[in-house]
Amino acid sequence: MKALRSFIIIAMLGLMAVPAQQALSQDTKPAQQAADTWLALVDAERYSEAWKGFSSFFQERMTFDQWQQQIKSARSIFGKLEARKPKLATAAKSLPGAPDGDYVVVQYDTEFDKKEHALETVTMLLGKDGKWGVAGYFIK
Repeated sequence: MKALRSFIIIAMLGLMAVPAQQALSQDTKPAQQAADTWLALVDAERYSEAWKGFSSFFQERMTFDQWQQQIKSARSIFGKLEARKPKLATAAKSLPGAPDGDYVVVQYDTEFDKKEHALETVTMLLGKDGKWGVAGYFIK
C-alpha cells in the first residue's frame, strides 16, 4: 500500500505543476523528446528498458517489480495505444512533494483502444548527468 501511495504521489506531481494552456516551447523540447522515447518503450511493453529511463528520484521510491505490476495493470485497463498528440510542456523548478530541480511536465492527449479520451502526464527531471529522466507518470 505504501508503494502504491508513493506512485500516486509521484504521478500527481505532473498534474499539480501545469499552468493552463501553456504551449510547447523550445525550452522544453529535449525533455519532451525524452518523454516521447520513454513512452514508446512503455507502449512496446519494454518495461526493463523503460525502467532505466526513470530518474533516481523515482527509482529510490519504488522497485522495478512494483512499477511493472502497476503499469501492466493500468495499461490493461486502457488497452493498446491508438494515437498520442503532445498537448502541453511546462518547465518548473519546484514541484509539491519533490526536491527542487529542473522539471518539465509533458501532457499528451491520448487515445487507447479501451479509452478514447485520456490525458497522459509525464514529469521529467534533469539529472546531474545532464540527461532527462522520468520522475512521474499518470494516465487520467
